[in-house]
Amino acid sequence: VEDRMQAKDLQKKYTPKRRRTNFVPRRKILINPFKVKPRPPAGFEAKSLMTLQNAVAVILRKDEMSFSREELYRLVESLCIHKKSQELYQKLNYQCKTHIQNIIRILSDRKWGKAEVGSMPERKDDGKFLYNVQKVWQDHSKQFSTIRSIFLYLDRTYVLPHLRLTSIRGMGLSLLRDSLQNEASVLRHISDAILAVIRKDRLNAGSTDASLLRTVLGMLSELKIYSSSFEASFLAETIAFYKAEGERLVSSLKIPEYLIHAERRLGEERKRVQDYLVEATKRPLIEAVEQTLIATHVKHLSKPGVESLVAANRKEDLQRMYVLFQRVDGLVPLRRAFLEYIKHAGAKIVESKNASTEEKMIPNLLAFKGHLDKLVLESFASDDEFSYALKQGFEHFVGAADYHVAELLARYLDGLLCRHHLRSVSDQEAEALFSPAMAVFSYVQSKDIFRGHYQLDLGNRLLRNRSTSRKIESMMLGKLRSVCGAEFTKAMEAMFRDISNSEEESETFRKAIRDGKVGTPPVDLGIRILTDGSWPEAKYEGGCNLPKEITDSQLCFEKFYTKAHTNRKLVWQYERSSAIVLAQYATGRKEFEVSAFQASILLAFSGGNRLTAAEIAKASGIEAKQLERTMLSLLNARIVKKYGDKYGANDDYRSKFFRIKVARVIPKAKAKERQKIQKQAFADRSVVIDAMVVRIMKMRKSLSHSELIGEVVKSVKFACTAKDIQTRIKNLLNRDFIEVDGNNPQVYNYRA
Repeated sequence: VEDRMQAKDLQKKYTPKRRRTNFVPRRKILINPFKVKPRPPAGFEAKSLMTLQNAVAVILRKDEMSFSREELYRLVESLCIHKKSQELYQKLNYQCKTHIQNIIRILSDRKWGKAEVGSMPERKDDGKFLYNVQKVWQDHSKQFSTIRSIFLYLDRTYVLPHLRLTSIRGMGLSLLRDSLQNEASVLRHISDAILAVIRKDRLNAGSTDASLLRTVLGMLSELKIYSSSFEASFLAETIAFYKAEGERLVSSLKIPEYLIHAERRLGEERKRVQDYLVEATKRPLIEAVEQTLIATHVKHLSKPGVESLVAANRKEDLQRMYVLFQRVDGLVPLRRAFLEYIKHAGAKIVESKNASTEEKMIPNLLAFKGHLDKLVLESFASDDEFSYALKQGFEHFVGAADYHVAELLARYLDGLLCRHHLRSVSDQEAEALFSPAMAVFSYVQSKDIFRGHYQLDLGNRLLRNRSTSRKIESMMLGKLRSVCGAEFTKAMEAMFRDISNSEEESETFRKAIRDGKVGTPPVDLGIRILTDGSWPEAKYEGGCNLPKEITDSQLCFEKFYTKAHTNRKLVWQYERSSAIVLAQYATGRKEFEVSAFQASILLAFSGGNRLTAAEIAKASGIEAKQLERTMLSLLNARIVKKYGDKYGANDDYRSKFFRIKVARVIPKAKAKERQKIQKQAFADRSVVIDAMVVRIMKMRKSLSHSELIGEVVKSVKFACTAKDIQTRIKNLLNRDFIEVDGNNPQVYNYRA
C-alpha cells in the first residue's frame, strides 16, 4: 500500500498540469428508423435499367453520352441498394456479350482470306487486319474502363463477394476470349498475320511496326490464349525457318561468317522479345534458334573450325565458337577437335629431322605452346577441360619424339644460358624467359636423357667460361630440382661446387706465391679441379707437347696441391683445356681462344716457321686423328694457311675483332654423345626397374606376369615398354630374386 501511495505522489509531482478550457458536454443523438420502409418511385427500376442500358450502348458505339458518369453511378448504386444487383449484372453481361460477338463476327466476315495453320502467307492486308485487331482491342479496353467506372459500386458490393462471378474488367476479357475462340478463323488469322510480319522482319523484306505487334500480342497474353493460339505455331515456324537457313548457310558461308550470323540471329530474337514478344517466350525461342543454327551443326563446325581459326589465331572467332557451343552443350566435340589439332600440328613440329630445322624446333614448340596458352586463356575462358586437352596433346606428340625433344631442349637451354644479355636481366625477366622451356620440359618423359645432355652442356659452359650468369644457372638447377627431385641435380650441383672449390684453390695458390711459399710459375694457369664421377666422362684424345713454360707451371701447381691434399692424384685433361694465344700481325695484335691441341700447333708456327704434316705431328705430339681434326679447324678459321706441301701461319689474316674464338671440328661427335647418353640412361633405368620389381614382389609376394608389368609401368617415372620390363624380370629370375610358380608359369613368387 505504501508503494502505491508513493507512486501516486510521484505521478502527481511530475505530471504537468493541464490548462483549463471551456468544457462542452457530449450530446447524444438518437436516430429512429422509419416506421415504413422507403420505396423508390413507381417505374424507377425499369427506367434506371433502361437508362443504364442506353448509356452502355452509347459507350459501345463510341457516341457522346448525354448523361454524366456521376448520375449513372448513382443509378447503379440505387439499383444495388434495392436488390437489383443480379439483374443488373446479367443485363450488362448479355449486352456486352452481344456487342463483342458482333465485333468478332465483323472481323470474321470481312474478306481477309483464309490460311492453313502454320502457313506463312505474305498478304498485303495482314498489316491492315492487325491494325483493325489493335483498334478492336484498344476500343474494348477503353470501353470497359468506362463501364467499370460506372458500375464500380456493383463490382464492389455484388461481384466481389461472389467468388464465382468475374469482375467487370474480367467479364470483358472473358467475353472477348470466348468470342475469339468460337470464331477460330479470326484467331488463326491473327496468328498467321503476326507470323507473316515476323517472317518478313527476319527476311528484311520490310519494316515492322513493333508497337502494333506488341499491342496485339499483349491482347492475346491478357486473354490467356497467347500460348495456345500463337506461341506453339510461332516456335514451330521459328524451328522450320532457322533449320532451312542453317542447312543453306552452313555450306555456303565460311565458318567465322556463319558463327557471326548465328550470333546476330540470337541477338535479333532477343531484341524481338524485348520489342513485342512476351517475356515467357524468350527461353524456348532462344533454345529453338540455338538448336537449329548451332547444335545441329556442332560436329560439322568443330574440326574444320578449330583447324582454321587456331592456325590463323582468330581469337575472337574462337571465343565466339566457344560461347555458342557452350550454350548447346557442344564443348565436348570442340575440345576433341582442339586436342586433335594439337596432336597433328605438334607432330609436324617435332617430326622434322633436318639439321636446319632442328635448331628451330624448340623455339617453334615454345611459340606453339605460348600461342595455345593464350587461346585457352582468352578464347576458352581458362576452361579446365581445354587446359587438360592442351596437356594431353603435348604429352602425345612430345612422347612420340621423346629422346629427340629432350636433347634439343637441353641444347636450346644451353644456347639461352650463353647469351650475354642475361647478365643484366632481372629475376622476373629471367623467370619469363625460362618458364616456357620448363613448361615443355614437364611433358618430356625421358628426363634422364635430358639430364645427360644438360649436364654435358653445363660442363662445357663452366669449363670454357661460356655461362654468362652463375645466378641464373643456379635458378635453372632450382627449377629442375623442384620438378624432378634433389637426386636429379645432385651431380650438377657437385659440378658447381668443384668450380667454386677450384676458384678458392687457385686463390690459395696465388696467395702462396705472393707469400713466397711457392715458386713463381712462368705462366698464369687457370686451374679447374674436377671430381671424378661428378662430371661427364670425356673421351681421352691423347696428349700433346706443350711449351716448357706451361709444363713448369703445371709441376709447380702439382707440388703445391699434393702437399696440401695427400692421397690425391691430378690427371691433366687436355681435351677439356683451353688457352689464349697471342699473335702479332701487320694490322695489329690478335688473341685466339683455342683448345690445348690448337695452341700446341699454333706455337709450332711461332717465328714464321713453315712445317710439313709430319713435322707438325712431331712438334705437337698429337695423335694422327686428333691432329687431322685440329688442323682442319685452323684451316677453316683461316689462321693457318697451306703453302705447297707445308703449312704456316696466315700472314694476311684479317678480322674486325680483337679476340677470336676458334671453333673445333668434331665429326659425328653429337651422334656418339647421343648414343653414350642413351646407353647410360638405359643402364640407370635397368637399375630402377630391377629395384621396382623387387620392391613390388616383396610387398605382394606373388603376382602374375601381366599384373607385375602393370605395377612397374605405374611406378616408374619414365616411359618403358613391356619388353624392357620383361628383360629385367628374366635377369632377376637368373639372379634368384624371384621365381616362377611351380603350378602356374605365368605367376612369379618372391624369394626371401
